[in-house]
Amino acid sequence: MGMQVGNIAELLKVKVLTPKLDLSSEVNHAFASDLMSDVLTGDYHKTMLITGFSNLQSIRTAEMSDIREVVSIIV
Repeated sequence: MGMQVGNIAELLKVKVLTPKLDLSSEVNHAFASDLMSDVLTGDYHKTMLITGFSNLQSIRTAEMSDIREVVSIIV
């Protein structure tokens, strides 16, 4: 049992930057890391990546790990 991406976005009060994002899709886990090498080591089916990076490297790493949702926290 997971949580819908739209509900997570609403709770976090974030701006969705991907126009075609399916807000009704569900994630079962969240993984927080700024070390992209750590992201590459796991199996992340239905997992959301939470990171402090907002660069192309974090998106490519998520793509290689089959992570479809990325939350970038910019302070």
